[in-house]
Amino acid sequence: MSQGILLVNLGSPAEPTIPAIKKYLGEFSSPPPVLIGGERMKLGYISNPPDGLGGEIDNAKHLRGACANLRITMTKDNASIDLLTSYSLFALEAKESDNLVSALERPLVSKAIELYRKGFRNLLRNENENWQSVKDLLKIFNEKILDINPVIQALISPLTNELLVNRTTFRLNQFLNKVS
Repeated sequence: MSQGILLVNLGSPAEPTIPAIKKYLGEFSSPPPVLIGGERMKLGYISNPPDGLGGEIDNAKHLRGACANLRITMTKDNASIDLLTSYSLFALEAKESDNLVSALERPLVSKAIELYRKGFRNLLRNENENWQSVKDLLKIFNEKILDINPVIQALISPLTNELLVNRTTFRLNQFLNKVS
C-alpha cells in the first residue's frame, strides 16, 4: 500500500484577525453544505468564491474532487452532495450536442443526470422541506449551471419538467392514499 500527501488549496481567512480565522475554520467544522435555506449560496461560491480566487471551471473541478472525496466516507445518501456533484459534472462534461437521449451514452453526463434527478427527488419528496424553497433552489441551480455552460439548456429543461411532474404525481398519490 502506498502512502502520499494530498495538498489542497482551501483559501484563507479574510484577514489575519482572530474573528476572521474563527469564521474561516468554522466553515470546515460545520456539517456538509445544505442547499436549502440560507446555505444555498454555496452554489454561488463556484463563480464568486469568498477568497476571490479561481475561475468557474477551476472551481467546478475542485468541487468535483471534493464531492468525490466526501462520497468515500458517506454512509447514506446526501441530496446536497448529489446536487453539487451533478453541478460540477454538468459544468465540466456536458456539451452542446447533448440531449436526454445522447447524454445517457456519455458516462459522466449520464451520472450528472442521475444525481440531478436523485438529489432533487430526495428534496422534493422530503416532507420537512418547504416546496417553495425547493423550487427556488431548482431555479437557482439551473440558472447558475447555465451561466457556466449555457449550451446544455436543451438538457436541463426536460429534466426540470420531469422533476416537477414527478413531485406533483408523488404528492397526488400521497393525497389519494390518505383519502382512500
